[in-house]
Order: sequence, then structure tokens, then C-alpha cells
Amino acid sequence: MKAVERAKALLQPTWRAMAARVSSVSRGRSALSARGEDQALPTEEALRASGADWTVVRSAWFAQNFSQGPPAAELRRGELVFPAGEVAEPFVDVRDVAEVMVAAPAGGERYIGRTPTVTGPRPLTWAEAVAEIAEATGRPPAYRAVPADSYGRC
Repeated sequence: MKAVERAKALLQPTWRAMAARVSSVSRGRSALSARGEDQALPTEEALRASGADWTVVRSAWFAQNFSQGPPAAELRRGELVFPAGEVAEPFVDVRDVAEVMVAAPAGGERYIGRTPTVTGPRPLTWAEAVAEIAEATGRPPAYRAVPADSYGRC
């Protein structure tokens, strides 16, 4: 079963049970975030085709990924290994994304059928972000870019 069909099968009962207004967070590719996750696009397409009043909120990578979860653990060990290369990312505070997610269903017609993108104040490469973390914390973590196909082996 294709991703679009799986997404439709999963979401259709929810749409019927709700008041036909659905909002979704996505990391699909946008003009502001060149490293979008193309695998998110079939779910976006299914949402658009659902017949519901929809809003897809696209966001950049969460800044909180540097303070919690696997990237934070790697930073504490001294090196963050990730396949981001030199692509800049406008890291965003997850609270900013939450504000838009709350506003979307309450915003009347303003957000229906739209795909707002929420980003941070300025794009940084992962190396630049890690360097800023190192300066702010006084710790020496480093960033090592690796090809995506070898990421799981690092």
C-alpha cells in the first residue's frame, strides 16, 4: 500500500469524527528549508485531498533537538554526527510552531487551505549551530557531517 493510501486510511476515520478541520505539522520541503523531508509530502497530499478544511504547518528543525534527545546526547559526548552537510537550517523553537498549531483551528478562514512555514530567526549550518552551542556552554562539542547513506553506521 502506497504512503498516500496508508495516510488516507489512517486519517479518514479521524476526519469523519472531527469537525472536518485538520491541522498537521510537516517537514516537507519549502523555500525556507531546503532540507525538507520529502517523505512527508504524501501525507500532506492526502490531507489536501481529504475534503476537510486543512492547514499544513511546515516547520524547520526544532532548536530543542540540540537540548534533548539523541542529538543532545551526542553533543554531551563531544561530537554531533549528522548528514546535514553545509545546508543552512532556520532552526525554530517548538513553542513557535505550537502557537501556529493552536491558532490554525481557531483562526476562522485565515489558515484554511494554507501551508504556513514557521522558522527561526536566521539560517545556520549545523556546524555553525554547534559552534554557537559550544561558545554558550563553554564545552567543546564538534559537528561532523556524514553522507546520509552512512549515517546509521556512525
